[in-house]
Amino acid sequence: MSESEATAPVATASPEPAATPAVEQPVTEAPAPAAVETPAAVAETAPVAESPVTPVTSLISEEAGKEVEPPKPEVKTEAETAPAEAPPAVTWTDFTLPEGVKLEDAPLNTFKEILGGELPPQERGQRLIDMHLAEIQRRDQALMEHQVKVWNDTQIQWKDAVKADPELGGNRFNTTIQTCISAVNRFGGNAQQRAELLQALDFTGAGNNPAIIRLINNMASRLSEGSPVTQSAAPKPPQTREQKRYNASGAN
Repeated sequence: MSESEATAPVATASPEPAATPAVEQPVTEAPAPAAVETPAAVAETAPVAESPVTPVTSLISEEAGKEVEPPKPEVKTEAETAPAEAPPAVTWTDFTLPEGVKLEDAPLNTFKEILGGELPPQERGQRLIDMHLAEIQRRDQALMEHQVKVWNDTQIQWKDAVKADPELGGNRFNTTIQTCISAVNRFGGNAQQRAELLQALDFTGAGNNPAIIRLINNMASRLSEGSPVTQSAAPKPPQTREQKRYNASGAN
């Protein structure tokens, strides 16, 4: 074999891929040609390299793979607040009341104090109810005392009117009262009925009314007077025996 044949590589075509044997080169060493990988060769000889690209995961798997942390307790921080200012004083004006109605100062001031204060709603409502009930009781008591005073004043006025009456009072006052008592005793019925009559005169006040006393006094005075005497014919003289016979026979 000649020297030129020994140095030049011989290229052979093969229908099936095969590894090319290394040829000794005594003089110069040429770089080995890059191996051509075919699918079959890669599967048999070369290991599979890891892909540098991270595969995209789904949203569901991303969330499922995360470690779920327990919820942290909410830490409440106290906010620094300035002390609350006292509410301004309430300026009151006159309340609208029915004509002729006037509120007393003491209960009105208490009502304003409760209404404009800083009491809790329950306590404020209870105090208003207590105040309302106390005012009702006070008004009832005042009304009863007023009625008693009006009654007593009326009785005193009637008594004074009887004593000042020219026919019933003055020097005739005692006579008038005794005449009325006599009428009650005479026409008032039995003892129990007379007691009930006197009680009615006291209860109704009629026993002090000038008109009632005048009525009883006039009736009793008229009834106690003597009945009028009527003039009768003069008595006839007694008849003789002859006159009796003559009248008996029917002669004129």
